[in-house]
Amino acid sequence: MSAEKELITPRYQVIKEIGQGGLGKVFEVVDLWEAKTVALKLHSPQKEQQENSLERFKQEFRLCSELSHPGIVEAYDFGYTGDHTAFYTMEIVQGEELTPEVARPDLSRFFQVVWQIYDILNYLHSLGLVHADLKPSNFKLTGDIFSLKLLDFGLAQSILSRAP
Repeated sequence: MSAEKELITPRYQVIKEIGQGGLGKVFEVVDLWEAKTVALKLHSPQKEQQENSLERFKQEFRLCSELSHPGIVEAYDFGYTGDHTAFYTMEIVQGEELTPEVARPDLSRFFQVVWQIYDILNYLHSLGLVHADLKPSNFKLTGDIFSLKLLDFGLAQSILSRAP
């Protein structure tokens, strides 16, 4: 799919591709109905990820849309393109990936980031959820008061459903 100024649906116009994962590509888009910029994840699984990928994609959206925490990306809308490709939209998170250089310019900043990671994971675990894909590229440091966002819930699982 060529992404330059293309309409994914009559509502979403592509600005640029901003990422790619196992279940799809992520684009920065303009929501033409609400006149705001959002991120749109388009279901396009890599070959090794195709088994049950649509159901996992839907599950990722449902999970993100039900979570409410300042450190977790917010999901907005789910739909299908004209060629029946699933997508969902979410807040666009501006910021830098969580790298050692960015996270520890000083001790105070380091402890702030560690506390925020703890707070996010404590929230998820209190709901019986495990993210299952924690890595620096799934965290973004923003300029907000709660300055860390956890992204990409494609592998998240309920630990409650795995009990014997």
